[in-house]
Amino acid sequence: AHRTAHSPPAAMMYEAQTLQVSADFEGGSVHVLAADDHCRINLADEERADGSVVRQWFYFRVTRLPTAPTDVVKVVVVNAREATYPDGFVDYQVCASFDRRTWFRVPTSLNNQGAELSWEVRLRSAREVYFCYYPPYPHERLLDLVAEVQGRPMCAAVEWLGSPRPGEPRLGDDAIPILTVHAPVKDKRPLAGPGRPLQVWVLARQHPGETQGSFWMEGFLRRALAPEPDPVVAGLLSGAGPGGPVTLHVLPCMNVSGSRAGRHRTNAAGADLNRSWGRWAGVHTRADASDGAEVATLMERMELIGCDLLLDVHGDEAQPYAFLTRTGLGAPAVDDGVRALFAAFREAYRSADPNLETPGAVEPVGYPAPEPGKANL
Repeated sequence: AHRTAHSPPAAMMYEAQTLQVSADFEGGSVHVLAADDHCRINLADEERADGSVVRQWFYFRVTRLPTAPTDVVKVVVVNAREATYPDGFVDYQVCASFDRRTWFRVPTSLNNQGAELSWEVRLRSAREVYFCYYPPYPHERLLDLVAEVQGRPMCAAVEWLGSPRPGEPRLGDDAIPILTVHAPVKDKRPLAGPGRPLQVWVLARQHPGETQGSFWMEGFLRRALAPEPDPVVAGLLSGAGPGGPVTLHVLPCMNVSGSRAGRHRTNAAGADLNRSWGRWAGVHTRADASDGAEVATLMERMELIGCDLLLDVHGDEAQPYAFLTRTGLGAPAVDDGVRALFAAFREAYRSADPNLETPGAVEPVGYPAPEPGKANL
């Protein structure tokens, strides 16, 4: 069983006369203050490697005991204002489930000028209910997804990054799956020179609390590896496009350890993987940069195989739409050619999916673009 590393054992189970509250399961996280006629909780502290804390993710169960006078469960998050991303609770509705398979939204209120978050659910015939910041994506579902697609015609290989391998750190049960996808070929393709396929890496869940990424990955992999190959995908992989053949390297969950430990931004050791790339590349990084072993191991693999495009799938706490972030366009190595490629990719994506960057009255879309050379690394 994986418990939250940032909550003391006493906070994992609080038993009172009418209610029990627990987060003692995979991905669980809560700090219980009281559980009598209603539940009062805090967002638990998730400690980063640099000593700072993140407060955002929660996932817990409330059980109504026979002595409860009502079937209504009310929850108050007392320290909502102290969340790392408080805008994520504006117009927010908590996710709830009675069976952990079907999740529904619950009307949720910000009270006391944003200091507290509260909601209530009527259990009716149920005896307990689960609440979560976003619908969780359990490790078993990740294993099921890999098992489902690994035998498809264009799945060339499955590997678990962090499993025993000379020269690589062992991640044990938290090994990261990589699926290699390309069109069937008779002869071995060269890694360099003429005929070399474009190497495209697609990953999600550097931040474990952004579970939207894994649900996105289900759709991506099921289309890329459909039992009857999709003609658009098959044409792309075989080289029908202007760039020649393409090989995909897909990581549906980059931060397995943090996902299982109930963390929002970091792995189980407190490392923010999204702040680790610059450190391992030897460039100047932010003060909160960390040394996630997952990133170091993946970068070694990328250097060996090559990387022509990296698509990094995240979730945002406040933006209610899908968008392409422009923050990377401020990196020192980005030139006009890369900006032109980004613009072309964005237009192609929007042509294929009109739901991209359609926020209605919300502008500007996504995050502000930094000035050239001034990205916050």
